[in-house]
Amino acid sequence: MWKSRLSRLSAAMCRLTARPERRPFSASTWPARSAALRCQEAQKESPLVADPCACLLSDAFAGEISEEDGTFMCLTAFVDRMLMDAVSRRVRQVVLWRSGTDTRAFRLHLPPQVRFIEVDDAEVHQAKSAVLEVANARPRCSLQRVVPEQLPEVMDPRKASFIVLEDLSLEDGPYVEQLSKELVAEGSRVVVVLRDDSDSLASTASHWLQLLQSCGCARSERIPDLALQQMCQDGWPTAPRGALLVAERGDLELLQRPTAPGATRKDGAPMSSYGWRGD
Repeated sequence: MWKSRLSRLSAAMCRLTARPERRPFSASTWPARSAALRCQEAQKESPLVADPCACLLSDAFAGEISEEDGTFMCLTAFVDRMLMDAVSRRVRQVVLWRSGTDTRAFRLHLPPQVRFIEVDDAEVHQAKSAVLEVANARPRCSLQRVVPEQLPEVMDPRKASFIVLEDLSLEDGPYVEQLSKELVAEGSRVVVVLRDDSDSLASTASHWLQLLQSCGCARSERIPDLALQQMCQDGWPTAPRGALLVAERGDLELLQRPTAPGATRKDGAPMSSYGWRGD
């Protein structure tokens, strides 16, 4: 309980310390909306995602929340667990495509050896950096911010990576193809976060799964809604507007994991909160 109170206090302090006037995103764009959703979640007694500076970013960019965004926190929390699971397996390179207002490099307990690469347009990086610097926020690990064209220059193709592809558009296809073919090392995992209406979600998921498979990624699949439902405290919508896709390059270095009913991770979380294959 004290952690949730500390999170709410930190968020309040962030709002008091600065309110930058510059608003590079419209209130309806995804970077602004995602910050507003994380801010809303941070006010809960037991938030799925504790982001002390989400409200600062939300205030700066005036993000609007829509009822259609109900699956976002479940997807975010699930990806958080997958990322930390990869780090526990000594993956030390993390790439976040279309990072927007994301603050995983600041809010997750990442070891300092992790190299975190955020990829987005230059004006997005500048706007977020300005807000976080005013709040004196510091990343927990090495952090680099690059534009899409610079990614091949900074990403080490010899190292296994955890790669999150978010806010994708069809224009991102060539970049994703190059990333998957040339920069994803053996033992890497690629996670695609989709947000779309329920009618087109299946076709969108199929498109990106086929692209990943054509690039040599194995075990490309959509994570079942039942697994995501385990993470969602407020209930999983009957017509979700989001999905997670996962693909791997080569075999992951799997640790021995308990499979008995009621088995838990070392941090006490149930296996079903992040595993969908029993791994």
